[in-house]
Amino acid sequence: MPTRQSLLYLEENSSVLITVMIVLRYLVGAFFLFLAYKNLSGDEVMTTDFQRWQFSMWFKTFTGVCLFAAGILLFITPVSFYGGIMICFMMVGATYSHLKYDPLATAISPIVFLCLGAAIAFVFRPVIVKQIINTVIHLDT
Repeated sequence: MPTRQSLLYLEENSSVLITVMIVLRYLVGAFFLFLAYKNLSGDEVMTTDFQRWQFSMWFKTFTGVCLFAAGILLFITPVSFYGGIMICFMMVGATYSHLKYDPLATAISPIVFLCLGAAIAFVFRPVIVKQIINTVIHLDT
């Protein structure tokens, strides 16, 4: 549980942290737009993967649209939180698919992006979510 002192340290050095998170947010957003392009353009590798995972092609298109939406949301600061949440949900599904149908090592990438999506969602969370978190972990007491 974070202490008030550790949170004050983060607040004092938050400009570097925020700058790093903004750059990371844009990089992750660009990567997800690239994945959306590969999914929606009929990339042979992506098509083969979805067939191996026994998913239909409408699900591949749906995944591509979700990847595109998450990528776009990450470029718009007020809604970056929702892009991060979308990435988390998609990466849970991707991790499951890789663990079920592929070698274990292929699940590392979706797990990393799950963590990045969670970090982005946490840093760019709306004020109401910050208030709920503060209430739950009792930072005000």
